[in-house]
Amino acid sequence: MGDDRAGVPGYGNQPINYLYRQSLSVAALVIIEQFHLSNVAYSRIIFAFMLAYTVTNGISGPMIDRLGAKLGYAVCIAWWSIAAMLHSLARGAFSFGAYRFLLGMGEAGNWPAAVKVVAEWFPAKERALASGIFNCGSAIGAVVAPPVVAWIILKSGWESTFLIVGAAGLVWLLLYHTSANARTAAATEPAPCGACCATGGSASSLHPKSSATLSGTSIFSGFRST
Repeated sequence: MGDDRAGVPGYGNQPINYLYRQSLSVAALVIIEQFHLSNVAYSRIIFAFMLAYTVTNGISGPMIDRLGAKLGYAVCIAWWSIAAMLHSLARGAFSFGAYRFLLGMGEAGNWPAAVKVVAEWFPAKERALASGIFNCGSAIGAVVAPPVVAWIILKSGWESTFLIVGAAGLVWLLLYHTSANARTAAATEPAPCGACCATGGSASSLHPKSSATLSGTSIFSGFRST
């Protein structure tokens, strides 16, 4: 009770993640008309994403276990953000399919990383709450995407849509990196000598979850157990 815990990992990223997924479907009519894509060609573009997403799910889990949730999540976010921005360079079914495939590879790491962090950071009695909150983020992204993407297309064109949502992911990654470094520095600060002596232990004994803090992936904090 009273111990610091990170907020739900990836909550801030989940809406952006689902903006990526929804952007193509919202812009589809414009893209299909501009590049004269048939229904079959468009279905292959969708299939490319799903194929990569399905196959890479089995790879991203072990990768994140090896790298750790903090670094592994950062790699995935950077990958799918850049892949989203590459969509703006697409000039036909093949290039759209290739960039969609890259996006699927990156996004496959989203849920394994989020689940791993929840398991590491939250006790069993709070994991359902944590999972519910980061799932809420994905729902927000799905709801917000249609009006936001449609507005960007009307103002700047479909290419700008992918550039903006990709850049949003990179900005979030920068904020996450800055916050994670700050939390790491705070977690490694030694406790006052008087506090250690009062407990008869070391500084680390005052913060039993400091090792978890080092691997945290959220930029959101403020959820405390009461």
